[in-house]
Amino acid sequence: MDRDYIIVPEQKQIPRNQSFTKKLDDNFWIELVHYHLLNFYKNYPKEELRSKIEAENNKPKGKKKEIEDVIKSYIVHWLENIDKKINYQGIILNQEPKSKYNNKGFYDLKFQHSYWINHVTDKLNYYVLECKNLSTRQNLINEYVYVDAKDDGGIYRYFNGKYAQEQSFGGMIGFILRGEVKAIKQKIIEKLQNSFKDQNGRLISNGIIDNSLYDNDFTFQSSHLRNEQLFNIYHLLLNVS
Repeated sequence: MDRDYIIVPEQKQIPRNQSFTKKLDDNFWIELVHYHLLNFYKNYPKEELRSKIEAENNKPKGKKKEIEDVIKSYIVHWLENIDKKINYQGIILNQEPKSKYNNKGFYDLKFQHSYWINHVTDKLNYYVLECKNLSTRQNLINEYVYVDAKDDGGIYRYFNGKYAQEQSFGGMIGFILRGEVKAIKQKIIEKLQNSFKDQNGRLISNGIIDNSLYDNDFTFQSSHLRNEQLFNIYHLLLNVS
């Protein structure tokens, strides 16, 4: 696949002065994480990941297919062991339990740095991204946003006490296994516009910014009210088919 259409911004440089680095705002770190994710999407060997997905799909009948986990692990491996830029910058990428707020589970991707400080709490800050498989099937769209029968969903976890309780931002990565990005993005936005209307997490007026990350058409931003405070979610819909 020709990936010239993927726009990757210039990589931000972390200052060498520790005291200055600790004063950097969240936007600096969020944009740095987005750089690394976009750089992955533009440069990873597509056939290699595709073969791993195919192998997972071909597991014997009765074996659970963990395609989402295969892709997440591949992203972590590529960033840490192939590209390695995050290592040189001191960025830590991990998964860890999120049981602090009595809601068990695991962050999908969590980026942090020892000098990234939450200037409200004075604690170390981080950026969490939830990952979901996607196609045009409505059940996968619902899993990405919210499933009524389960009272759960990828985006909803930012509003029910599971994710990013001390942050004003979070991320979603959709792994598109089949279908067109434009159609899938529109279905997600329509689902968002009809979810959380009278509850925590509702969209603000004009709360969708399309192509929000450097005009890449596989991205958008949604802005919500969580506990009456603004909460932004950055969406990257990556075609891995």
